[in-house]
Amino acid sequence: MFISTKPKLIFLTIAIVSLFHAFSNALAAQSTEDAVTDENTKEEIRSQYIKAKSFPGEEENYVVGFGDILSINIYGEGNMAATATPQFLAPLEGQAAPGPEHQSATAGGVSVRMDGHVSLLHIGDVKVVGMTLPQCADYLKKLYSTVYSDPMVTVVLLQSNSRRYTIMGEVRTPGVVNLEFPLTVVQAIARSGGFTEWA
Repeated sequence: MFISTKPKLIFLTIAIVSLFHAFSNALAAQSTEDAVTDENTKEEIRSQYIKAKSFPGEEENYVVGFGDILSINIYGEGNMAATATPQFLAPLEGQAAPGPEHQSATAGGVSVRMDGHVSLLHIGDVKVVGMTLPQCADYLKKLYSTVYSDPMVTVVLLQSNSRRYTIMGEVRTPGVVNLEFPLTVVQAIARSGGFTEWA
């Protein structure tokens, strides 16, 4: 008896796309002092597998910006966000969503405020804007060393809100969009629904 494989392929494709989307925005860094393998060794081993191939955006380290949501954890101590609020409730009908100035924590993370600071347990407000994730992890490790004995600090980018692009003109959905990964102009137009009939 013949059974079509088309539904299985569709289900597999949806599962792969969902998995990719779940991990596409996740960037993390652990303090370099805690790393067992140095960067030169990692790059040497990597080149054995993919040679000298590079990917768009690979040459840059992500720099923390205003509005980004970070998860800052210390091994054995947990989340260091100063607020106990795990996430925000959806606004009631007719009410506007809370602005970034009121969103200090989302899904266990802490938001980088407009002044470039995050509020953390035991060390208070810390300026992190302009740092790469490894620099931020190293910086926080030094600060938390005054509180804990040899803390292992991990900084994870939960959501990037500081990198955005604006698309306007004769496209179906113009506006300001978060830049989740490197895009070409054609891809940005496609994500906005393509051109209208008057373009």
